[in-house]
Amino acid sequence: MANEIRDAFNTTYADGPVGSATEPQKSDIRAIGGVIQGVTDGIATDVLGVQTTVGGLPAEFDALSNRVDDVESLASAGIIWTPNTIRVRSTANVNLASGLVNAAVLNGVTLATGDFVFLGSQTAPAENGIYTVVASGAASRAAFADTAAELAHIGFVLTSGTAGAGERWTLPMAAAAITLGTTALNFALAGVEIGVSAEVIAARGNETSLGNRLNNLVDFDPASARLFAAMTTPPTTSRKAAYDRLITRLKRGDLWNRIDAAWMLAAADSQAAGLNLKGPGTFTLTPINAPTFTADQGYAGNGTTSYLKTGFIPSTNGAYIALNNAHLAVFNRTERAGAAGYLVGASGGGGNLAIAPRDATNLLQSLILDSSSATSKANTSHGLIVGVRDSSSSNQLYRDGVSRTVIQVAGTALVNREIYIGANNNNGSPAGLTTDQCAFACVGGKLTVADVIALNNAVYDYLIEVGAATAPSLVVCDGNSLTFGTNSTAGTGDYPYVLSGLLTADAKKNALKNTGIAGQTSQMMMNAADVDVWLGVRAVSGKKVLLCWEILNDMRVNSVSAQDAINNLRAYCYARRQAGWEKIIVINQIPTGAGGYAGTWGAGSPATVNALLASQYAQFADALVDLSGIANLQTPTNTTYFAADTIHLTDAGYALVAGAAKTVVETFI
Repeated sequence: MANEIRDAFNTTYADGPVGSATEPQKSDIRAIGGVIQGVTDGIATDVLGVQTTVGGLPAEFDALSNRVDDVESLASAGIIWTPNTIRVRSTANVNLASGLVNAAVLNGVTLATGDFVFLGSQTAPAENGIYTVVASGAASRAAFADTAAELAHIGFVLTSGTAGAGERWTLPMAAAAITLGTTALNFALAGVEIGVSAEVIAARGNETSLGNRLNNLVDFDPASARLFAAMTTPPTTSRKAAYDRLITRLKRGDLWNRIDAAWMLAAADSQAAGLNLKGPGTFTLTPINAPTFTADQGYAGNGTTSYLKTGFIPSTNGAYIALNNAHLAVFNRTERAGAAGYLVGASGGGGNLAIAPRDATNLLQSLILDSSSATSKANTSHGLIVGVRDSSSSNQLYRDGVSRTVIQVAGTALVNREIYIGANNNNGSPAGLTTDQCAFACVGGKLTVADVIALNNAVYDYLIEVGAATAPSLVVCDGNSLTFGTNSTAGTGDYPYVLSGLLTADAKKNALKNTGIAGQTSQMMMNAADVDVWLGVRAVSGKKVLLCWEILNDMRVNSVSAQDAINNLRAYCYARRQAGWEKIIVINQIPTGAGGYAGTWGAGSPATVNALLASQYAQFADALVDLSGIANLQTPTNTTYFAADTIHLTDAGYALVAGAAKTVVETFI
């Protein structure tokens, strides 16, 4: 295309007879051809650059394919790859008594105390293996590779060295064949990582990975770019991608435009942790009395004097927060029992805005511009806690995306003090200081249920990516008054609450919601949108679990047969499965003994319906919680476990149900 456009203009508008004085000069028209030619040549150059970049990608994909083949081959051989970083290998015998010390040079690499190195060329092959560099003196085998069982079939990759960078090494020997100190350990070279291939590096444009190359070809959201520009230490490509995913997810819908300020404290360094995601350079966190910062986790105070100032005063700085239009959110990484103080808060001007994850009576509390807390019994202090005021009288509380409680309390005033993290700013003085570790916080206008779920999922996804959190399992318990917890201690005696505590005690993080309603039948539950709305909550893949406990009311209220009641339950479970529930568990029936309930089962016992359910549940559910084998739940007149109405249970009875449910639920989560 070189000069074709320019030459065409020159030929067409060559000098000739002069026309009207109003006609443009032909020399001016010829000049246009040169301009267009220049622009066209520039476009052609850009296209050629793209072709060159794309042309290099097949080499990258070929290398990746080969890498997959290598990994599959090694996996089939039983190789166990260590996650530890092995810096360098030796190229000759190393004196173990003095050769692996701090600042020694091995194969072009200056060693540092704690480095792991591979010795594969020892004069005595029984000495071969992975060693730890020491400050001085004799080196010993690395703790993760100092037994026959740990060495057997081990695999690792070398990261550095004049010779060997990128090499994959394995020890193809069984533990039974190894006697440390005696058996010759002959490690085998199992290929080279694609990262050191000159051809592939060229295809990557000299980036360290294909992911980095592709990320650099993609523009980040403008808000992400502003955040990166404000960071003293430039973030890695993977960190940029994590921030960008967080911000773009917050921008879906209208959530971003309801947040005044947000801080991701689980950052790579303390400077980045202090930046306001909504406006870097504004409301930067100020540490007071040196709270402890941990990379990729967040800040924790000392419980007495240290906390963080945000500089954000709701009454002065809020663009979205207003008296009856507000939210406050915080992510707590600390699991504890008992009083935890305030994770975030401010009080002043007649208003309160604060969150306490767990108090001495195990209450989760939020104060959102009022004088009375929205509280929920809490058997965990961990997770994303969100308080929302969406009207003049409603204060809502969420944990891990799931609604915990709603209270009707009037708003009082917009807080006129700056918000603290790690304490509550009580009219200018820190109060209720905590040692809990905060990973994220934000403040702004009111949020819908969908907004809370979106916020929860975006924050969890970032924290999971940087290793600061694991996704909880989602467990919803649906049913009638037995699920609701009639006759139990309010807030703590119902079986779903007890179940959540049992799962937490077994280190099974869970977001649990009780959607039981007194008087519900299976047919009424079919229309309960309150169940399926929580399907949007971020949870471990495959671990969204629904428990259903109802047949009693169908038979009692609707006077249907046992089989028809099971058919109604079947229809309910089918509908929930179609909605997206991954695991569905049904609970069978306990006997009743009062009034009209006594005849519900026909012969005074649910044995017939339980037998039918046991033979059919697998057609529509994944598991059955069998209560028929729990002796203390078979006699309705046993007042230790049954309430006086001989229908519902006491706290002790509901606890037995929770224990049986836990055993089944834990097979899925």
